[in-house]
Amino acid sequence: MSDPLVVPERVLRSRTSAKWQQFEPDVLPLWVAEMDCDLAPGVAAAIHAVIDRGDTGYAAGETLQNAHRAFAAQTWGWEPEGAELVPNVMLGVVSLLRTLLRPGAPVFTANPIYPPLVEYPRAAGFDVRQLADGIEELDAQWQKLTGDFPRAAYLLCNPQNPTGQVHSAAELEALGEVARRHGVVIIVDEIHAPLSYVPFTPVIPQIPEAFALQSASKAFNLVGLNVALLLRGPQAPPVRRAPELISAVSHVAEIAHSAAYGQTQWLADLLAALRVRREIVARFLARELPQVGFATPDATYLAWLDFSAMTTASGEPVTARRLVAEAKVALSSGRPFGRPGFLRLNFATSEEILLEALERIAAAVR
Repeated sequence: MSDPLVVPERVLRSRTSAKWQQFEPDVLPLWVAEMDCDLAPGVAAAIHAVIDRGDTGYAAGETLQNAHRAFAAQTWGWEPEGAELVPNVMLGVVSLLRTLLRPGAPVFTANPIYPPLVEYPRAAGFDVRQLADGIEELDAQWQKLTGDFPRAAYLLCNPQNPTGQVHSAAELEALGEVARRHGVVIIVDEIHAPLSYVPFTPVIPQIPEAFALQSASKAFNLVGLNVALLLRGPQAPPVRRAPELISAVSHVAEIAHSAAYGQTQWLADLLAALRVRREIVARFLARELPQVGFATPDATYLAWLDFSAMTTASGEPVTARRLVAEAKVALSSGRPFGRPGFLRLNFATSEEILLEALERIAAAVR
């Protein structure tokens, strides 16, 4: 088995994307959701072939839909139909909301949640409301809050970002029943679905009225070549195609993602490597920082850490900014996710970098 996360730090620091360029060279960046890995060989070959033949025109055909359908069938036993290409997951979400809801309609989501699931709909003029309760408690919430609008939406992130929780089939079915009762459309960001350590259940087979958005961008580290698939359940409301989104789809990204869905051995190696890193984080925290709240994630390469009961060595609350200053480690602040006092750590890096970062954090907090 090869380890895709073994990349020398000097190579990583030569990269020009956000993760390694945002901070000074003495800071170890474990913040934004980029992985410190090489591309899967089949993806790299596909991109090189694009350049060699000058194949950089408009997107065409259903190569990506077919590759994704084969991957979904092999991975989850489900063959999605009627997928549409969109430039990325969040533009697909906003396009759906604009098509399905009246301006100003309520859009519900969880707390904590991936910040763009709040920020993008709010910027588009919707009344975004974060609910801290679990799926089983949403019935009463929606009964009180949907009010004057004939339709509302619930944005679910599954696997969840930042907690790494994977919702079960029973939980999704219960969510579908409640949503049906109150005229709430379910829209699910499933971008981390290939990165699940436990069996993953896609939403559409459980909630046929739902929409889902999937992409190879997180599992194969292709956020710089972004494209996504908008999946519509067989009983979901009709939606109009947004021409501005169709024309914005990158043909090169489509080719790269199509190749990625065929790289199942590389993905298996990646998941094995991530399991090792996940265990490193869990053991280190239990041994050195037992006061930090942490639940081992079911999926993703993200650790959601509760530092609310701790301070730095200088007596300051533990924040992302203080850790950069005092530990020379960059994590993502929990505040944009809806949870001040929490930090999100990206463990998709080499064992050496991960352990060094954890040691620095332990030395800087109390």
